[in-house]
Amino acid sequence: GKTIQTFSEVLQCPIEFNGAGGEWTLMDSLTTIEDVTLTYGTVRTNNNNMRCNSFYSTNNNARSLYLGTSTVWITDNSYGEWEVTASLIIDADSSIIRLKDGGFFRAFSQTYHIIQWDSTFFVGGNELYGGGLTIDKIISLNSHYSSELRLDNYWNTQVDSIFAWGKLRGMNMGLNNI
Repeated sequence: GKTIQTFSEVLQCPIEFNGAGGEWTLMDSLTTIEDVTLTYGTVRTNNNNMRCNSFYSTNNNARSLYLGTSTVWITDNSYGEWEVTASLIIDADSSIIRLKDGGFFRAFSQTYHIIQWDSTFFVGGNELYGGGLTIDKIISLNSHYSSELRLDNYWNTQVDSIFAWGKLRGMNMGLNNI
């Protein structure tokens, strides 16, 4: 496999991992002002953090993402997305996925540790969309009284706990603690 070391440089370009059978391991944090896309291959963050506008892995190619204890920061100011399909093999049960207000989290048939929205003074909804998920904790720190955590587009999902500041919409999933 290949190693990636950025020496804390902020990359000014989109990043795409696209190599059938390829493998990339981060040696330090990876930060770009654009999107990151995993199209083919394996990415190992090696417990290093990642920052990007959005993260996408939405095809049926052979691909995997091993996050360990990394935090993935989705930094787009209003509509940053974490969007992955069920065919992605992912190890995210010790990681944190952080979005800003108005961010979209879309995933299917995977396990996550913490999904968190941070207050950024954006008026809008923090949306979870997908199904067949197991999530340890959802945190939504809404910045405005009209912001809301939208859970009405999820099905067959188990969430152990939710901490939401602001409105909460949609409760058609299994919840252990609120």
